[in-house]
Amino acid sequence: MAALLGGVSLAGGRGAPLGLLAGTLAVALLAQLVAVTALPDFSTQLLYAALLAVIVAIESPGLRQAVERLRARRANAARRRPGALP
Repeated sequence: MAALLGGVSLAGGRGAPLGLLAGTLAVALLAQLVAVTALPDFSTQLLYAALLAVIVAIESPGLRQAVERLRARRANAARRRPGALP
C-alpha cells in the first residue's frame, strides 16, 4: 500500500525512491493516528481496505486512460466553440 500511495504504478514503469519514502511515511502516520484514536481492529482493517481500494481505483490503467480521453475530448470541444478563450 505504501508503494502505491508513493506513486508506483500498478502497470509498472513509474515510481521514484522519494515517492516510496513519502508513501511509507504516510502509512506510518496513518498507523500512528489509528493507534492514538484506539479504533477497534475491524475499523482499522476497513480503513486500510478503503484506502487501498481508492488508490487502486485511481491508479487503474484503464481508468486513467478513460479520464485522459475525456479531458482531451473536453479540450477539443472547448477549442471548437466560437468565442471560447484559449
